Amino acid sequence: MISNTSPRIPRKSAKRPAAQKRVAAGARTREAPPGAQSIHRAMQLLVAVGRHNESGSRLSELAKETGLHVATAHRLLSALTWDQMVSFDSYSKRYFLGLPLLELFDTGRQFGLRNQLQSALRRIAERTGDVVYLYLPMGNDILCADRVEGTFPVRALIRDVGARLPMGMGAGGLAILATLPDAQARAVVETNATRYREDHGLAADRVWQCVLNARRTGVGVNESMVLDDVTGLGMAVRDRSGAAVAAITVVSIASRMRGAHRRLVLAAIREAVDQAQPVV
Repeated sequence: MISNTSPRIPRKSAKRPAAQKRVAAGARTREAPPGAQSIHRAMQLLVAVGRHNESGSRLSELAKETGLHVATAHRLLSALTWDQMVSFDSYSKRYFLGLPLLELFDTGRQFGLRNQLQSALRRIAERTGDVVYLYLPMGNDILCADRVEGTFPVRALIRDVGARLPMGMGAGGLAILATLPDAQARAVVETNATRYREDHGLAADRVWQCVLNARRTGVGVNESMVLDDVTGLGMAVRDRSGAAVAAITVVSIASRMRGAHRRLVLAAIREAVDQAQPVV
């Protein structure tokens, strides 16, 4: 039988050495200052989000990992999202680190692309009137790094800047996947298969067929993959070594993205990409 009574330890009458007193004094300086509880909890959430940033985290997962009540975690995450320290993908219901944090963490190479390609995005938006997106590869995901809106009154604002989605979802991700060696591209699609199915109801086989089509044409095509009646066309942007480091996508309603306008969009993207390459 195990006793719940702890053994009694004899008390020592000797005074603590001066070194121990200094350690104890130092330990007190590590105590959180008054009013820091909310900040501490927010930092816990940021660390947890960053730990799983590759695939994103759901609210319940973050609450469990940090030991916070779901309502508390939601309140803090909402504040962090408002300040763009965290981004929330409304499709997958997952949280990711926000663009400002990623800009701080990155040495500047990838987000230098955003500055390099902004003029290209503007030219495309002015020429087509549609919404233009810049996507950057992030592991098995792509990150929406920029968005420029055209003048056409019906705008397909399907993604916010800072949002992440599994590579293969959308024209930009397909365009990037199409540039990868076969084994590497297949590995990404297989890794993201569960997310395709759970978040967007897509089979990995359909995504892979779209990758093969993009390899053949040089254009990633998203026809109602993410949203019904929305079409996206994307092309990869390469660096000096030939590797795809970004993708430019133009998105509009499906009825508009046909015939002559579709040809105009493809010509505008191709011209901008050719002028911008190589980057970095």
